[in-house]
Amino acid sequence: MAFRPMPPRAVPVCLAGAVLLCLPAAARAQAETDLSAAEIDALLGRLVDPADMAVRAAALDQLCEAQAGALPLLAERLFRPNGIANGLQQRLVEDYLRRLPAELPPESPVPRRTALAPLLHVLILAPHETYRESWAAVLQTSALLAALDAIDSSEALMEVIRFVGQYEGAYARPAGLVVRSKGDRAIPALVLSRRVQDGTVKQFIATQLARMGKERAPLMAQTDDDQLLADILRAIAEVKDAEGVNVMLSFINSDRPFVRRAARESLLRYERNAIWAVRKSYEDLTGERADTSWDWRETMDRLFAAQDAARLEPLDALLAQGLAAARDGRYAEMDEAFGAILGREPEYPRRAEMIPGLLAYGEKLLADGNVLEARRILRLTGYLIPEGDARAARVRAHLAYLEGLRRRDLGFPDPAPFREAATLDPGYRRLIASRDDLARLAGAAEGPASSAPAAEAGPAGAAAGDRNRSMTGRLAAAGGILLAALAALALLLAAGRTPGRLFRPSSAGPGGAADAGSPAAEDPVPPRRAGGFGSSDPGSPPAAAERSVPGAAAVPVRPVESGVEDAVRPAAAGTEDAEQPVESGVEDAVRPAAAGTEDAERPVESGLEDKIRPAEAAGGGAGDPGGSSAAPASVPEDPYRRIELALARLRTDAAALAEPPDAPDAAGRGAGPGVRKKDGKQDG
Repeated sequence: MAFRPMPPRAVPVCLAGAVLLCLPAAARAQAETDLSAAEIDALLGRLVDPADMAVRAAALDQLCEAQAGALPLLAERLFRPNGIANGLQQRLVEDYLRRLPAELPPESPVPRRTALAPLLHVLILAPHETYRESWAAVLQTSALLAALDAIDSSEALMEVIRFVGQYEGAYARPAGLVVRSKGDRAIPALVLSRRVQDGTVKQFIATQLARMGKERAPLMAQTDDDQLLADILRAIAEVKDAEGVNVMLSFINSDRPFVRRAARESLLRYERNAIWAVRKSYEDLTGERADTSWDWRETMDRLFAAQDAARLEPLDALLAQGLAAARDGRYAEMDEAFGAILGREPEYPRRAEMIPGLLAYGEKLLADGNVLEARRILRLTGYLIPEGDARAARVRAHLAYLEGLRRRDLGFPDPAPFREAATLDPGYRRLIASRDDLARLAGAAEGPASSAPAAEAGPAGAAAGDRNRSMTGRLAAAGGILLAALAALALLLAAGRTPGRLFRPSSAGPGGAADAGSPAAEDPVPPRRAGGFGSSDPGSPPAAAERSVPGAAAVPVRPVESGVEDAVRPAAAGTEDAEQPVESGVEDAVRPAAAGTEDAERPVESGLEDKIRPAEAAGGGAGDPGGSSAAPASVPEDPYRRIELALARLRTDAAALAEPPDAPDAAGRGAGPGVRKKDGKQDG
């Protein structure tokens, strides 16, 4: 089977089309994860199918794939009355909980992304024979709880906790399994659920917090996760915990900006209830009594300002050192000082004072040609410049120019960054106009000048520029390379050229020629040119060495390239010489094909790749009747025996080639140069 290579630009184009076709499908798949009400009802109906366990398991798996968008529908189905007596549901739940396996079996069809997997395992595998309707209600309720558990959000967990008050607490134990599987991440939901007035829910929350050792607010705040700590502080302030004020006061001056901001926001929610504790903290920090005429908001603001002044005092000293270094031109010291400040306090109030020194340092690096450091400093400057500042356009122009240089150096020039730089800063407009290469590149997409860079770079450069014009093109090119590599690997595996096979099976028959019905006879492998793989011009006609003349006698020829040891393979009379090396670490072997047959390639591989090097002379070589040797009657299957036979032929044929040709027909055809031996001397 012959494979035609795809055009170079066809692979990325096809891949880009496939990606564009897959984007709507991916969006639909994302939308389909939010189950509708009808889909949830259908899944709940299939979940209690008494006949087929596979149907029940598949419905449960789809139900647990619901996303946060389906949370209201799942909660509504969960709180919908099922008509089963509370006591009967409680007895069934307790009965199935007693059967829980110590470990979920590997062959269980239940999804493992929920803490209720063991309970669902026994419910799905063992339908109750007597109380079939009650079993169905318990299974559906447990599956809805598992779906909320799989969503893994505080809102979903709060619905699970609130459901404990239903059916007289029949599902308190399954809900406890879900809560304890979350660990400390369940604390915000447990704290916020304190607002539920149901006594069963309040008792459940107290029990779970006690089992976790987090029954008091100071214990809840003992965590190293900044995001979780901020959520806990906000939850404590939401329910107005009595001990929450002191907890907030311990974090309002934290070195972690995220935690400090959450603590101050939470303290403000207490309003007047925290006024006495805030006044006491202000007096402890400043040594002065808070004025009683200040209201609760002003008192808190003054406390925050006093804490910021004490915390930022060493940073102000670093800022003074950095500004002095900038005035003296010691930009390295300035960079170190400013970096230390921003590393400790990203929202430093006086960070705007760093902008002039950083901008001057970035422009100096740009003038010196230090592109990487200039890009880093200018990006930092752009981060510090506030919105509406006139210097923002100047910094963006510098960054756009550097980005254009980076893309050009990477091999995919893009005129967009240079045009942006010229638009933002007139200085770059003059710079780009004064340089021919940048001027041509900046105007590449505006007129006929766009063909100049492509003509200079050649077809490959133009194709690369077209492929990488945008991020989509670059991704398409990368995907095309990956697909090409996979296709090449598949072809190698299909041809049997795996790394475990050292010798390729020969397609030649006993006489040394390919069988008539074999693939080698129908589609012989064309000889390769020296120094490369195949012909350099795909559209050129085949050379004389690539055409065979049936019925012509095969004669041995001499290699035309001196200085290397080439193994000579005779071709049909009147054609170019076809050479095939026998790489075995010894002298070259001459392997003539049988007369009247086409050449069959039979390389002897010794751990190296095959090299087929055709002769360059189109006139053909002179034959040497005395140097030809008949091919063996049969080819042994043992590869090592084949190597021994090749070595024997090598010694015989090399000795024959060492003699000068004396036959009249050889002289009449114009024999080529003699064979060069290993010592560098040329025979003949």
